[in-house]
Amino acid sequence: MKETTPRIYVSNASITRGFSSNCFNPSLVYYQGDLLFFYRYQFKRELFNNIGFVKLDSNFKPTSKHQTLKIPKVTEKIKSCSDPRAFVWKDKLYLSCQQESFVNNAGWSTSVVLGNVDLNNGQLDNIHVPNYGKNFNYCITDAPLAFERNWTPLIVDNDFYIIYRINPLTVIKFCPQQQIWTEVEVTHKYSIIPYQTYVSGGTPLIPWRGSEYIGLFHTYVNTDENRRFYSMGFYTVDVNEWRVTSISPKPILTPWKNKWKDSRRHIVKRMFVETPSYEVVFPAGIIDCGNAWAVSYGWNDCRCYINIYEKNMVIESLIPC
Repeated sequence: MKETTPRIYVSNASITRGFSSNCFNPSLVYYQGDLLFFYRYQFKRELFNNIGFVKLDSNFKPTSKHQTLKIPKVTEKIKSCSDPRAFVWKDKLYLSCQQESFVNNAGWSTSVVLGNVDLNNGQLDNIHVPNYGKNFNYCITDAPLAFERNWTPLIVDNDFYIIYRINPLTVIKFCPQQQIWTEVEVTHKYSIIPYQTYVSGGTPLIPWRGSEYIGLFHTYVNTDENRRFYSMGFYTVDVNEWRVTSISPKPILTPWKNKWKDSRRHIVKRMFVETPSYEVVFPAGIIDCGNAWAVSYGWNDCRCYINIYEKNMVIESLIPC
């Protein structure tokens, strides 16, 4: 895809109006006429993360004050919340995120939680922890560390699905009456995807054409210097056949090839670590803008950006799986 994509920097200063923090991994969603921007943020010299939100105007500029989203902790072990993904289901605003616990003084473990957002009180209500995979790891005594994260919300008509894994495709569906999740697709065969490592969930999936939905994934490669470089791309899923139908043949954005964004005097402050061992782009939000998609993503765990991708350019760039 041509490097002509408009890029919008949503600065920390414009979001937080001055307090010292890094804001990153943002999600975009329309709800009741407002464009909402949720993001992960971290105060200076703190290891823990919170989730905040603001409203944006049509030019993606903040129009409200930063507000911390109050999220009940599912256990006293929880220390941090990260990576919001906002979506609308049955005319209500929902958010998925990770809660991070410190297990048995041995290290970090993460679990995916869901809830509906009360904008008036700035809090996440009706917290739900899907019992799938190792998502209940924090409840088990002496359990090994487990990392459940990057689950992809998907709303089809009035049904709520989550793509648990992209390749091979694993999809689960929420049953509201029983408050349980059931598998609707577990594909054991890997699709032919041109990436060295796994592809993992990024943005929620949104309607595209017919029974196909579109969103963005992220992936990474390791270098000889034991550094990890993340990148992102588009992919589509057919919800009738439950299969990945197309994908970006190469990353549409990579941090190490866009030096214009990487001012070295700021990057050392990322996550307040002097020598980070990775470079990151992390997509978490997508909205339909008519002839284009607006994609929100985090840059090197310290900044928020929105890219505008013309639909015809994206469609021409995808290859079938």
